[in-house]
Amino acid sequence: NAYAACAAFRGTLFIPDGTYRYSQQLTWDGSCHVIGQTKDFTILRKTANVTGVQIGSAGPTGGEVVYENFTLDVLSGLSLNTLNGINTLSAERSTLRNILVTGHGGDGINHGAGHRLIMEQVQAVSNGGVGVRINASPKNANVNLLKNIDVRSNTSHGLEITSSDANVLINVIAQNNGGYGIRIADGIGNTGFIYTENNTKYI
Repeated sequence: NAYAACAAFRGTLFIPDGTYRYSQQLTWDGSCHVIGQTKDFTILRKTANVTGVQIGSAGPTGGEVVYENFTLDVLSGLSLNTLNGINTLSAERSTLRNILVTGHGGDGINHGAGHRLIMEQVQAVSNGGVGVRINASPKNANVNLLKNIDVRSNTSHGLEITSSDANVLINVIAQNNGGYGIRIADGIGNTGFIYTENNTKYI
């Protein structure tokens, strides 16, 4: 497939505008950058009950990889839809930028391990779980930067941080979520500038 070919050369996979349907989990192991043409018109649409994208840092780049400019959504009317949009596994020094993750039955983005992940201009909207979850046990997802994040209309919390230290939140907006707008359940040294409104639960 296209990613495997790109990974062989440690380069950049460029995805032109269009709608690309897939029924098996996309696995991006940190071997190459993935850049869409535009967020609104480069659409990766899952058509089966699978995790949308699993991101790791197995490649020799050491995880210093950019994923940028695309929408990750779900086929309308999918009968079974319970899994996450994006899972990250040891995605150290990776960047998610200008991405919309929407319509997934689980979390929009679940960051489970890896330090120094950057999320910038990321939207997690109308997902069935948490919009963005940073959750590592034991603690292994620290010192991450979340900048210009929009978590909105998710069934559970907008942003949840558990067992993670020293994360920096800059202009994180959480509105109309079914749980807390922003929930920090565990961790020390988490700081930021946030705005919450019209969430079901409040701090």
